[in-house]
Amino acid sequence: MAKHTPSHLTDHVGFWLRRVSNHVSHAFIRKLKERNVSAAEWVVLRTLYENGSASIGYLGQATGLTKGAVSKVTKKLFSKKLLYARASNQDRRSVDVFLTKRGRDLVPTLADVADENDRQYFSCLKKSDQNELMCLLKKVVETHQLVEFPTN
Repeated sequence: MAKHTPSHLTDHVGFWLRRVSNHVSHAFIRKLKERNVSAAEWVVLRTLYENGSASIGYLGQATGLTKGAVSKVTKKLFSKKLLYARASNQDRRSVDVFLTKRGRDLVPTLADVADENDRQYFSCLKKSDQNELMCLLKKVVETHQLVEFPTN
């Protein structure tokens, strides 16, 4: 009986995906840290920028963060004066959170940082290759119903 030779580490798509992801993510996290923002805070800020306001529950659903994590992140953003809260129009027992002017002004700057980080790592690919890579990754996300946002 022939002995099975195990596959090499670099034979796996996951190996290459993690290698790239780690470098891209860590570079972005460092750049956010220079601006006193965490990855989870960025995700919440960007979600609120798009939606205008949201409840803690909605932020959890939209970002894939737990309710506890959203509470912790929003508390930090309140202390940085990037968010404010007021009673919900739909449910007085609940609060909706909003970006302050400072928070709203910060999001485009952080989006530029994200764009530059992508350029730094992916400009070696033609735009069509970048789009194909994005489509393939989205297919994996959809197939496996990966709803959580990566924040670390």
